[in-house]
Amino acid sequence: VIEGFEDIAGTEDMQVEEARTTGVVIAATGPANGTIYVTTMQGHSAIIPLDDTGYALKRLRMNSRGWYWFTFRAMDSDGYL
Repeated sequence: VIEGFEDIAGTEDMQVEEARTTGVVIAATGPANGTIYVTTMQGHSAIIPLDDTGYALKRLRMNSRGWYWFTFRAMDSDGYL
């Protein structure tokens, strides 16, 4: 479960300055001690580790203008989707 896109709905724009500093705060919930694998259509990826309750709070920052499409995949502690 990914939550917390801070009042961004639909196709609202975030200015580059805000995207570089504040960014988008998300809360991720998944398997205990698992990870959330994040990819973008631009080819960037990141792994967000989840704690022993399966929770993480992170801030995603962007450095340039454009559309960002994120894909989130939860993986258990053994690396399986």
